[in-house]
Amino acid sequence: MAIIPKIVPMIKTGGVKKGMYLAWRGEPVLVVDKEFSHFGRGAATVRLKFKNLKRGNVVRETFKTDDLVEEISIESQMAQFLYKKDNNFVFMNPRTYEQYEISAEIIGKNKNSIKEKKEYQLVFYRGEAIGINLPKKISL
Repeated sequence: MAIIPKIVPMIKTGGVKKGMYLAWRGEPVLVVDKEFSHFGRGAATVRLKFKNLKRGNVVRETFKTDDLVEEISIESQMAQFLYKKDNNFVFMNPRTYEQYEISAEIIGKNKNSIKEKKEYQLVFYRGEAIGINLPKKISL
């Protein structure tokens, strides 16, 4: 039986846009900012600002415009916030009753906006809950 290699969607960093999801050093990141620069006769460079979706830290990296990075696909689904446990927020899928934990570091400064029994959109990568998309307007 032949082994079929997995095709990974690689894109040039010159084509990366703000808001794209990438795998960087084996972890999912969100592109928060992009700066393009070209000085004289040298090669053009792209400076990307990433937010690590597992740890919550922000990193800046500089690339040549023809360097390749892996674009990843993420999934999202609605889940209800149940309670806070230690340094984690516990959510539940209201249809399957499956529970997910997301650390307070990932949620960041918005952790005080999350209210019990409200539904929020969780972000998943390879079946693991790695983030949350909060609504633009929050009713108190």
